[in-house]
Amino acid sequence: MKAQTADSVELPRASNRSTRTPSYVVYVELGGPAQKLFSLHAEMTLLRFRHEHLNMGVHNSIRASVGVTVLPADRIYVPVMLKYIMFEKAQHIEIGLGVSILAAEVQGYTGSSTNFPASPVLAAGSIGYRFEPLDSGIMGRIAYTPIYEFTTQEYRHGIGLSLGMAF
Repeated sequence: MKAQTADSVELPRASNRSTRTPSYVVYVELGGPAQKLFSLHAEMTLLRFRHEHLNMGVHNSIRASVGVTVLPADRIYVPVMLKYIMFEKAQHIEIGLGVSILAAEVQGYTGSSTNFPASPVLAAGSIGYRFEPLDSGIMGRIAYTPIYEFTTQEYRHGIGLSLGMAF
């Protein structure tokens, strides 16, 4: 067994944020798990961990996100998801699973309406690419976001495009 010297011990660097993923992200999304035109989201890191793979440090995190649909405003859905974010630097792969819950139906709404989705609860998923700096800054993401409608028992495909700020 090799003895450790002071030179070989890696000390934790709590003050160096460049080794950490952001704790919070706020973003707007076109499409996505809410399956509406436009929604707002907030995301928080629940767990962060790092491991070595092929001599390369890999940063992973588990995050929770919640959002609310904005347009069209005929049905207001609240998507709640758990996401697994992986890989090094600012390039990430995201895998998520959650639900979108119908929070309100606006009676007498005169704007554009999609009459979709019809279910009050939707199973939602996501798998996609995310650009997010390790420190803080502008975040962008594109994801495949399928949903399953429990009431109609229909499976639908979707795409989510997001832009926001990580800090």
